[in-house]
Amino acid sequence: MNPPVVDIEQVNFSYASQTILEDINLRVAAGDFLGIIGPNGGGKSTLLKLILGILVPDRGRIRVFGEPPGKVHTRMGYVPQNVHQNLHFPIVAMDVVLMGRLNPRRLGRPFSRQDRDIAMACLEQVEMGGFAQRPMAQLSGGERQRVVIARALSAEPDILLLDEPTSSIDPHFEEDLFGILERLNQRMTLILVTHDIGVISRHVRSLACLNHTLICHPDGQITQGMLDATYRCPVDLIAHGLPHRVLPHHPEKE
Repeated sequence: MNPPVVDIEQVNFSYASQTILEDINLRVAAGDFLGIIGPNGGGKSTLLKLILGILVPDRGRIRVFGEPPGKVHTRMGYVPQNVHQNLHFPIVAMDVVLMGRLNPRRLGRPFSRQDRDIAMACLEQVEMGGFAQRPMAQLSGGERQRVVIARALSAEPDILLLDEPTSSIDPHFEEDLFGILERLNQRMTLILVTHDIGVISRHVRSLACLNHTLICHPDGQITQGMLDATYRCPVDLIAHGLPHRVLPHHPEKE
């Protein structure tokens, strides 16, 4: 059996005195498409930042490609949650994607023809090749999100981590995005945090439920028992067209 590309053992993490993650164990195989679901405040974004090496665990061990995350950060791409952009800043899509080619070893050096070719190829992968010189202010929310994903891809990562990439976009683009991710998964490992449970169940290979503690489900199937255990309140899968959404229901107070 090949070693996992991400190996997390007995990890705990706290902000100040508040425990966010407790006894987290997770192994992600090469080529996997892992979806992570769970309620707000359950530690999903924190887990991604630990894998990236942005945060350091209080206890436990994290290895990515057999190394501490900080030693292999260039092999990981990251699409953060709630990317805030100053739409008044005069920057075009190509310039945003080229930012993914920056690293400490090349600061101050101009972008090469190879850099620009890679950036254009990444835009084409997310179906934005025709928008390379379009100002970001003139793009829709879904189009800007595609550009941000292209920026992460331009670093040529072996693992792509995405934190709520479908937030604040229209349902049509959501389906397009998952099609893009399935194509990317043919050549890289994907780890995706999302609330869109009904949609993710049709695309991921494996699933992790996280609410301070973590339970992994290798087959990617979602059951009512998993939802109840993760969200710790009644959760209904509502299916009336695409996408499916999970809506918590709490009894009214008497």
